[in-house]
Amino acid sequence: MSSETPTDTEDKAAFVGTPTTNSAATRTGTKAPKVAGVSLSTLAAGAWHAAVVGRDGRVCTWGWGRYGCLGHGNEECESAPKVVEALSNVNHVATGDYTTFVVSDDGDVYEGYLQFK
Repeated sequence: MSSETPTDTEDKAAFVGTPTTNSAATRTGTKAPKVAGVSLSTLAAGAWHAAVVGRDGRVCTWGWGRYGCLGHGNEECESAPKVVEALSNVNHVATGDYTTFVVSDDGDVYEGYLQFK
């Protein structure tokens, strides 16, 4: 097993979480839950990490933190959503295998490699 990427199902589930048939994502007609105190607006999921934008423009990321893809200024993994302190006024998020991009209300694009710049 490579030390750079989680390779088995258990490792991946530990980073992003395993959906269940009773989760808010699979039910219809339910209100989206708050994540780390943030009311959800947009959700994106990469191979091993996820990101959400709140209605207030804050961003939360969690999962596998290698290469700084979570944008918290380090390469630590986060098992629960954590607000990215360097960001505000965001209206869109996109994730890839090893990175996260956000678009601000002003149309500026930021990439999360270690910390959003």
